[in-house]
Amino acid sequence: MDKIEMKNWVKRMIERHAQVVVEINKANEFLNNALNNEDVSKITVANLTLVVRDLKNLAKDYEVILHNENIEFTSDGEYYIKVANIKENKNKDNNEQGN
Repeated sequence: MDKIEMKNWVKRMIERHAQVVVEINKANEFLNNALNNEDVSKITVANLTLVVRDLKNLAKDYEVILHNENIEFTSDGEYYIKVANIKENKNKDNNEQGN
């Protein structure tokens, strides 16, 4: 896979993750409404619970994929490319060590 194809693949994974998060929110809202509605059968509530569970698992899968591609994101929906992980060397007195 060349670099452009890889970037497109990662972009699609970001889009899919975002779509799944939106679907989780919709499904949770629908489930909460169903739980509070006596006219909705317990079977339907159970089915909705399964859907929410599976959507959450799918979202976690996308999160792992994106993390492996150095994409990080915040809970408010911002996605970032992780460019570095800076670690400072400190001595026992918590001072920077010179090289």
